Amino acid sequence: MIRNVDHLMFVYGTLKKGCGNHHLMKPAVFVGDDTIFGTMYSFGDYPAIVAGKDIIHGELWKISTEQRKRIDHMEGHPFLFKRLLTHTRSGKFAWVYWFQAAEKLSQEKIPILHSGRWA
Repeated sequence: MIRNVDHLMFVYGTLKKGCGNHHLMKPAVFVGDDTIFGTMYSFGDYPAIVAGKDIIHGELWKISTEQRKRIDHMEGHPFLFKRLLTHTRSGKFAWVYWFQAAEKLSQEKIPILHSGRWA
């Protein structure tokens, strides 16, 4: 049996405060703003990140195992996005959803958001 423990999650898109899927974060606890390294692409309705050197801006949240399972389902983990433990620029380790088809991004000319900010 998996215990319902707290997990730290870095969100950078539709799960952020004020965005369309933020309701899935409730009753998460907001920890603060943070950044990671990567490259952000915009699919219009949602962003995707892959490994890179840009600074990605997002939010850190403390979530439960049950919340993480719901978010995994919404993110298509582990097929569309893969949840990986990632070192943030503030020195914390948090779960982050990384896009799994990086080669398709350049082939399909998906726009890069060099600002690292979505919405």
